[in-house]
Amino acid sequence: MKNLLRPAVLLLNRLSYPHKLAFIGFVFFLPFVVAGYLMVSETGDGIAFAERELSGLQSVRPLKKLMRIAQEHRGTAQLALHGDQDAPQRLEQLEQMAGEVIQELDAYDAKFGKTMKSSEEWSQLKSRWDELARKAVAVSAEESFSLHNAFVECLQNLMSHISDASGLSLDPALDTHYLVFAVTYPLNQWTEILGQARALSSIVAQKQVLTLGERHQLSKLVGESQRVAAKVNADLETALTLTPELRKRMDGPLKKTKSVVDVFLASAEELLLHPNGIKQNGQSMFRQGTLAVDAVYNLCEATLPALQGAIKARSDRLVAKRYWLLAVGAVAVLLAAYLFLAFTSALIQQLDALRRGARAVVEGDLRTQVIQDSHDEMATIAYFFNCMVDSLRYQMAKVTQGEAALRKSEEKYRALMGQANDALLVAGLEGRLLDANRSAEKMLGYSKDELLQLNALDLHPEDEWDRVKESFQLLRGGGFVNSEFQMRRKDGTVISVDATGARVEYEDGMLVVAIFRDISERKRAEEQLRLAATVFEGTAEGIMITDAAGVIVSVNRAFSELTGYDSIEAIGKTPALLKSGRHLASFYREMWQESLATGSWQGEMWDRRKDGALFPAWLTISVVRNGDGTPRYFVGIFSDISLIKESQRRIEYLANFDALTGLPNRNLFHDRLKHAIARVARQGDGFALMFIDLDNFKAVNDSLGHDAGDLLLQEAARRLEKCIRDGDTVARLGGDEFTVLLETSDGAAVARTAQRIVEVLAETFILQGSEIHVTCSIGISMHPEDGEDDQTLMKNADIAMYRAKQRGKNSFQFFGD
Repeated sequence: MKNLLRPAVLLLNRLSYPHKLAFIGFVFFLPFVVAGYLMVSETGDGIAFAERELSGLQSVRPLKKLMRIAQEHRGTAQLALHGDQDAPQRLEQLEQMAGEVIQELDAYDAKFGKTMKSSEEWSQLKSRWDELARKAVAVSAEESFSLHNAFVECLQNLMSHISDASGLSLDPALDTHYLVFAVTYPLNQWTEILGQARALSSIVAQKQVLTLGERHQLSKLVGESQRVAAKVNADLETALTLTPELRKRMDGPLKKTKSVVDVFLASAEELLLHPNGIKQNGQSMFRQGTLAVDAVYNLCEATLPALQGAIKARSDRLVAKRYWLLAVGAVAVLLAAYLFLAFTSALIQQLDALRRGARAVVEGDLRTQVIQDSHDEMATIAYFFNCMVDSLRYQMAKVTQGEAALRKSEEKYRALMGQANDALLVAGLEGRLLDANRSAEKMLGYSKDELLQLNALDLHPEDEWDRVKESFQLLRGGGFVNSEFQMRRKDGTVISVDATGARVEYEDGMLVVAIFRDISERKRAEEQLRLAATVFEGTAEGIMITDAAGVIVSVNRAFSELTGYDSIEAIGKTPALLKSGRHLASFYREMWQESLATGSWQGEMWDRRKDGALFPAWLTISVVRNGDGTPRYFVGIFSDISLIKESQRRIEYLANFDALTGLPNRNLFHDRLKHAIARVARQGDGFALMFIDLDNFKAVNDSLGHDAGDLLLQEAARRLEKCIRDGDTVARLGGDEFTVLLETSDGAAVARTAQRIVEVLAETFILQGSEIHVTCSIGISMHPEDGEDDQTLMKNADIAMYRAKQRGKNSFQFFGD
């Protein structure tokens, strides 16, 4: 340590105290300045990030507007190519609107294109639009449709590019992250799917003919729209949950969007269900599709102000934080500088007082005293300085008196000091050490000359100084001291001593003689014994100690609490006292063999309490060996893990069963559905999947409350279970939706079961004293005829259920019918 500090000591020793303190103050303040700069810089980075996000958001509205125009241009071009007379005029209007939006985006590119590195991509996009406008009605309908799709995809890529470049996709706040994701990804995807569905359904309605390819493509677009709609709703719901104040603003647009899109998709599904009886014309379908696309765009328009406001608010908070950091940092630096200057001034004054006192002593004034008003280390130094002057005065007085008598007395005293086995110290009444024997040198690590330069307080830790001073005060009054103290050796280690001290009078004055005996080893041994006893009795785990023959020699309190046996009942017995009878003899034999071979064993086992109750325990056995390696003791530590195992069982149940009805939940149902598909793949045959939805369930909730709705669901679950055979599965997916897995491919048997379910659920429900009448709609898909994977089977059963609702509810419908 001395070598490590030597360069700093050499540097500081070359400076005066004012210069030392100034240098240390500079080094002290430098980290504060650097830390403050880094914190302010960090907030500046956050502000710049938010401003870059806001610049990226400026592109979203015009890009989405251009995408909206392009999508409507696609559908209008399809109508024009199929003979609609009004379509060419609408195409010209759309191209004029696109030109205005392109001018707006040109201005954005001039301002931010270099920063976002999007100029080249924007130039290519404009060229694509020019080509699209020329070829829209000059090529085939399929090629026009593909050109529009490619242009919309490029628009989406440009929006993603700008989102990445502006940091929107990396937004650190969860609420704005989900809003950004919804605006830049699934909402774009949704509008494009709806736009393609609008164009395709308009063509079909215009032609009054639905080809097989168009049927497949339109069905795919309807399914994708429903999937993306679910994703949009999930993302927006997450954002609204994180930002509750946004929910009131967004509830209206969300509901309107869902309503308008559902109407359009229902019309599209009508085309799929009745391809030979198309009732609508192309313009009507186009208007319905446009309403759906516009509703999604309006939802995006409602989202953008909230997103911009959230990012702007975060930027404002960071600006305020930066000013706050600057203000607090300035105050902290000023306060630290004020305290440092005050400390420096006081220290220099104290050193100057010591310097004047030392000069007076050098000049022969042994009556001088240094006065200090502080209560710090400088006051202690002044106290030692005054003691030193007193000691010098005493020594000078002693020298002027009879030295011959002193030498004779000193010879006797030296003989006594040298023969003592315990440490012996002699001090003045103020604590100055005047003599020490060899045992004191050995015990404390100081040489005699070093000890005579010290005060009694120097040999004790600072927290012992008050006791030492009180002891000297008692000795000065003629008292006697016999107590334990802490003493510090020269190497810094602290030892415990038993000290005896007394005042000794002689013709020249009075001294204090103290005898010390090192008791550190004894204290450590006592502490270890107390610690071991505390741990043994205080631990929550049961502890049992046996001898080498397996006889119990000791148990702790936790053992008695866990097993019911007190120590008197257990000691002298063997661990067989707790044998549960649930383990074979081989289990115990292998347990003891592993313990002896490796020195330890741990594992789970069953034990029996005194009252006969069994409980699972986690047991650890450790072997304590003699010096020759033979076992001396076996220490067993165990704990009751009943609660842990019960929690595991409860978690497994909640993961696979519906908490309200006790039926298998969505997770367990899908597992059984996949198992059934795998079984059919191995064994052949097939099975049926029913999708059941309770009709008018919402009316029950609204009129009687959710408690009545829960009772209705529980009773419906019990009735469904009575309608199926062993081996079949009924599950609740959520809300008022149930599914049934029938392990049969017999369509007639499936129809009978479905009819029985319809009749049973149509029977009157008695809930809270009221008669409730509900019905159900059932959709049925057969494996493998209606699908070979779980997702297709679920989707087709859902479509069949929707048909059952359209046909008046309270019925069932096969997907293949």
